[in-house]
Amino acid sequence: SRFEDILLGFGTVAVVLTTIVFPFVPGEFPLPWGTFALALLHGGSVIPNILGIHGLAAVVLYSIVVLAAAHAVFPKGRMLFFGVGVAVALLAGFVALQTLSSPRLRVERAYIADVYLCRPGSLEAVFPPGMTIPRSLQNRRVYELTVPPFTCPPVH
Repeated sequence: SRFEDILLGFGTVAVVLTTIVFPFVPGEFPLPWGTFALALLHGGSVIPNILGIHGLAAVVLYSIVVLAAAHAVFPKGRMLFFGVGVAVALLAGFVALQTLSSPRLRVERAYIADVYLCRPGSLEAVFPPGMTIPRSLQNRRVYELTVPPFTCPPVH
């Protein structure tokens, strides 16, 4: 049905966007494709991948794959409803990012970008000038950066 096509488009955005940015979203993020994934993507962060692509380039590549798959599955007239679902999910994500983002969530996103998405300095950037990162958070970062097997790829 048309409603199912809309839901499929909505769900595709929510899952694909969150997965390509960082699939292990902490549970406290409401509407994670917006409050988590869109915010990190806006900062240029995506999980390191085998192709070595980052930021918007990763989204474009995955969007092409999703649209090609949707085009293969849906008859011509139903793609419109899939597209409506995509648009609604993106709109909901942007609204959530603007209205539901708290200082605590900003720190958590910055920590993940810094430690897991190879964006050093992200954590320092969310604290006001002159305010230091809490010692417990600094210690956690030092520890997690030494835990195998993950290491950031070398910067060129």
